[in-house]
Amino acid sequence: MNLLIDFGASRIKSVVIKNKESEFSEIYETPGSIFNDKQGQIDLKFFKKSLINHLDHFSKINITKIIGCGEMHNFALASKRNIKYKNKFFSWRYSHPMTNVSLLELKKIGLEDFTKMTLRPGLPSINLNSIKSEISETEIIDILLFPSIFQLDGEKSLVNKSIAHSSGFYNLDGNVSSYFNELRNFNFPIVVDDNGCKSLGSFKYKGKKITIGSFIGDLQAACIGSKLGANEVLLNLGTGSQIIAIYNNKFSFGQELRPYINNQLLECITHIPSGRHFNLWEKKLISLDLIQSREEFWNYINNIKHDEIIDGQTSFKFEFNELGVKELARSYKPDVRDFILRLVSSYINQYISLLKNKINAFKIIKISGGIIHNIPGMKSKIESELKKDVIVEKESGILTLNGLREMLSLN
Repeated sequence: MNLLIDFGASRIKSVVIKNKESEFSEIYETPGSIFNDKQGQIDLKFFKKSLINHLDHFSKINITKIIGCGEMHNFALASKRNIKYKNKFFSWRYSHPMTNVSLLELKKIGLEDFTKMTLRPGLPSINLNSIKSEISETEIIDILLFPSIFQLDGEKSLVNKSIAHSSGFYNLDGNVSSYFNELRNFNFPIVVDDNGCKSLGSFKYKGKKITIGSFIGDLQAACIGSKLGANEVLLNLGTGSQIIAIYNNKFSFGQELRPYINNQLLECITHIPSGRHFNLWEKKLISLDLIQSREEFWNYINNIKHDEIIDGQTSFKFEFNELGVKELARSYKPDVRDFILRLVSSYINQYISLLKNKINAFKIIKISGGIIHNIPGMKSKIESELKKDVIVEKESGILTLNGLREMLSLN
């Protein structure tokens, strides 16, 4: 039997199936890394313990293979010696005092052109560049990416191309940049294509070895799960969000490229504020006594109708920014509903503004993620503004798991 597991930032989800044709029965969920986060760092043991937790839950089933995906833009350091940052997992939420300096340095050497990916704070390439001076050049360090963060004892460190590329160390062909390759004390994982991957190693569990068949990026898993077609655009709304389409030799709306199955590429806009920022706004409004609970916050949102959504940019961006939020929110205190309406309008309009007049070649917009089901007016607003058919994925919550099910026939 196969364990399909998605290591998301907010939730870790898993299901056991026999083959691609099997129906999902029980889906098991545990909290994701974001709940164990200490200033962007997580104890590496969290991931191994979480995997064991999910295997324990299905312990009555003979699991022989694991197919997984995970949140991208993360890494960890491993060494036989007690180095600084040992056993610490750096998430995309980590920020180092040298982040901006490191980012500019990597821009100057042309890393964006090499990776075809936008450099931004939180990328492993930027974080490693920020901390490398704190580690002695005599230390031999292994860079760990999914699935090697599970500490696969005695295994050569292998990584699927989608996870490797998302680190910012590799190009679309799976080659490490010369800049990082010249850091002789760092060992980088060897890249294997996402499909056609028989094994990335094995995980020891209760005296037996379970094969890890592949472990891909959650972005790619969502695209596979949605059965993304050549004339379709996917809005994947999660903790963060992305706009994605299959690349056809030139950009339409995209700002960067990502590797995909069957030797294809994806054009994307990534890191668009989404669920995480809704949570930040919600907590701030509660702290200011403008609302009393999470339920009240989402009840306001659930009742926003299509014709109420404000066109264009509102007086503030959806992205949460602590500076000035207190005064901004209080200015709407007599009418909190109006504030939340403007917040939701800003959220929806960020996607419309990124796509308007740029997707003439596409026929369909697919929207996935739980958020779309909580904003009733969002589908019709996007439809009317972009003049495209919009399909809301019914199984948004398990889209990545559906993608992993499809991977069974590719491995």
